[in-house]
Amino acid sequence: MPEQTPILKFKYGIKYPVQLQYDEPKTGEGEYGTWYRYSVKYEGQDMAIFASKTLNARLERYRQNDRVVIEKCETDDGKTYFDAVPEEGTQIATPDAPVVNTPNWDSVKTNDIHRQVCLKLAVQSMGTTKKDLDLAEVSLRMKGLLFVLDGLDEADVKEEDLPDVPAEVPPPTDDDLPF
Repeated sequence: MPEQTPILKFKYGIKYPVQLQYDEPKTGEGEYGTWYRYSVKYEGQDMAIFASKTLNARLERYRQNDRVVIEKCETDDGKTYFDAVPEEGTQIATPDAPVVNTPNWDSVKTNDIHRQVCLKLAVQSMGTTKKDLDLAEVSLRMKGLLFVLDGLDEADVKEEDLPDVPAEVPPPTDDDLPF
């Protein structure tokens, strides 16, 4: 019986320099959704990494034999994310690939700008004056626009994340979007 490849488990705050063994991970569907299995060399040993969706988004920017440093990090509010940067001498193979959920100043600023634009579009889409403004409807439209902007799927939304909307406000439809 062949020996299984050991799995590299990440600890917070430790940098793991790895070399990718293939251009793309093996993928499949499991109980918790899609999984991404990368084959890597770490400290001269063949190992496997099961990447989260966000770590996969970072690693898919690289190709076989690229050397990447992966670090498991924690935000101020206790959320986990992975940082993956090229080791010196490694080029990003697909620099235009999106990098998601990077909790740095630029992404926070960009997120704030997106929220402001969504609020403006939500108010404009109603075509009313300030005194006729229904704040519940503005909130519903803004959150609908953010839902589209963030590229969420209905399966990604938890019940507790949905806005508190009074019963008299109908649920949004595609016809409610201003574009």
